[in-house]
Amino acid sequence: MTIAAYIRQERVRTAMSMLSENRLSLVEIADTLCFSSLPHFEKIFKEVTGVTPGVYRRNLL
Repeated sequence: MTIAAYIRQERVRTAMSMLSENRLSLVEIADTLCFSSLPHFEKIFKEVTGVTPGVYRRNLL
């Protein structure tokens, strides 16, 4: 695994935790984790997890 892939994986792992632990919006989470935009965050999250952040959050409920 490259360092870039590892960092991406850790950012998504942190996002997963944030999605389950608090009520920050997706935009706030993307901004907090320094993704360039919400679409970029959604794309990377889906590449790593297979679902979008919105679907992941809804499945937690």
